[in-house]
Amino acid sequence: MTSPVESTNGAGATTELNVRQAAFIGVGAMVGAGIFALLGSAGEVAGAAVWISFLMAGGVAGLQGYSFARFGARYPSAGGLLEYVVRGFGNGHVTGVIAWLLLSANAIVTGMVAVSFGSYASSVVADGGEPWIKVFSVAVVLVMTTLNVLGSHVVARAQTVVVYVVIGILTAFAVATLVNLDTDLLAFSGYPGLADIVSSVALTFFAFLGFGVVTFTAKDLGDPARELPGALSLALGIATAIYVAVALGVFGTLTVQEVIDSGGTALAVAAEPVLGRAGYWMMTVTALFATAGATNAGLYPAVGLCEQMAEHGQFPRPSVGGSAAGCRAGSWSPRRSPACWRSVSTCRLSRRSAA
Repeated sequence: MTSPVESTNGAGATTELNVRQAAFIGVGAMVGAGIFALLGSAGEVAGAAVWISFLMAGGVAGLQGYSFARFGARYPSAGGLLEYVVRGFGNGHVTGVIAWLLLSANAIVTGMVAVSFGSYASSVVADGGEPWIKVFSVAVVLVMTTLNVLGSHVVARAQTVVVYVVIGILTAFAVATLVNLDTDLLAFSGYPGLADIVSSVALTFFAFLGFGVVTFTAKDLGDPARELPGALSLALGIATAIYVAVALGVFGTLTVQEVIDSGGTALAVAAEPVLGRAGYWMMTVTALFATAGATNAGLYPAVGLCEQMAEHGQFPRPSVGGSAAGCRAGSWSPRRSPACWRSVSTCRLSRRSAA
């Protein structure tokens, strides 16, 4: 029986990820800074029923995830969801616009998460100084870029550590607050109308947007048709469970107005009555790991997306020729296996000799 790193997918490329690792890349992309910032905003609309809003948003994300899983199983590609756009609309202006929007949105969101990491890191070691925010933001991007250059297996290992830490701390927080929650704060009689709860899904759904990154792992899975749907389901299941438990814990400890007033520090404020000052530092550590993981996951699809855009003429093509051992002609990726690099080098030498 082959290990995840040794098995190969249908295209003949070396497989580097298993279902859990692919799912954790998605969890890391979702459970970033969003859960810290969304609670207050969602609370203004849905009150203490934010946990229901997260549950509904998870259901909506599940429907979208199902379509992604079906597409990914049929068209596994390093280009992820861009491949589905190409299959549906062809290689024209529509695909070009969508491709550049995806690339731009991914860059902007990853940059914003990196700045969030810089803010948390600066508050811990430099009292929130503006210059240090920039230093830490650039540092986390450089570190995570290095991990992505080293390969998918390195990204997956780093993401596994991040997700375990984040899930572990948030689980401890949820258990501590749920055991001591005030059920009166979560009474159904204090919930707003159904229309308000449903409208708040427009906010809580943002916490799930990162799950699309799982589609880009298809090229690194041994059997994308079977494993990609499982990875998507696992990622969404973990994220939904975390969001619902955290929302119950926070709104079962603080009043709605206290959550709104606390803003992005609501988790830390809710943790202090139960865990003391240690609770505040636990949430700070969680924020650092969560934003670092989201940065890592945000950078992961960049190579496959750019490679796919180059293949369809939507992005400048690197000057690397040849196709052998599973390497596509004219494509480049830092995740290529040694065999692939050797085939590309051989092809280039052959071309020079022929010239």
